[in-house]
Amino acid sequence: MFTQKIGCSVTDCSYNNASYCIAGQIKVGGANAHAPDSTNCESFTKGNFMSSITNAVGGNSVTSIDCDATTCQHNFKHMCNLSNVQVNSSCQGSECAAVAQTFCASFVE
Repeated sequence: MFTQKIGCSVTDCSYNNASYCIAGQIKVGGANAHAPDSTNCESFTKGNFMSSITNAVGGNSVTSIDCDATTCQHNFKHMCNLSNVQVNSSCQGSECAAVAQTFCASFVE
């Protein structure tokens, strides 16, 4: 297993630290995805609690990405094999309130 960096534009996610995901592991949903907006970051948690803690100790990498989007070229046995991934949102700042408003921009069918 290798360390992955996840760029994240979901500014209202608890795991967003300076535009990077700092969760130890994330899950991407989208079992029948055919486009990035058919996926989502199931690890999205509204708020800023975790990013405040991590700002004090440092770190912006994830150890693994569990991925249900098996139609993606980067999916290998339900794991993402990219070293750099981008998660985006269809909302702005504090408007983000649900997992469904997030998506894996790195998805390629």
